[in-house]
Amino acid sequence: MIGMYHFDTYMNKSEYRIPTESGYEWVMRTLANKTSCFNMFRMSRCVFDKLHSLLVESYGLKSTKRMSSMEALGLFFGYVVPLSLLDKLKIVLLGH
Repeated sequence: MIGMYHFDTYMNKSEYRIPTESGYEWVMRTLANKTSCFNMFRMSRCVFDKLHSLLVESYGLKSTKRMSSMEALGLFFGYVVPLSLLDKLKIVLLGH
């Protein structure tokens, strides 16, 4: 009984998902749609491009072998910022 529970809980894992698009493709697709761009990155494509240029030219943002600088910036604003800074901003502004 306990052995079956352990097996079902820890050993019976699903197959790994195979992504349909790369991170770069996702960022480019999101940037191409005006509404999706603002909803995900909280800025327009024009502002995103200007920020990217500023970070590359003035602050040394660089692409690596595995990730372009556009992809890194997009993933940062798409996943990291909403989870941390925007949640903190909501707490400050809404008092929750």
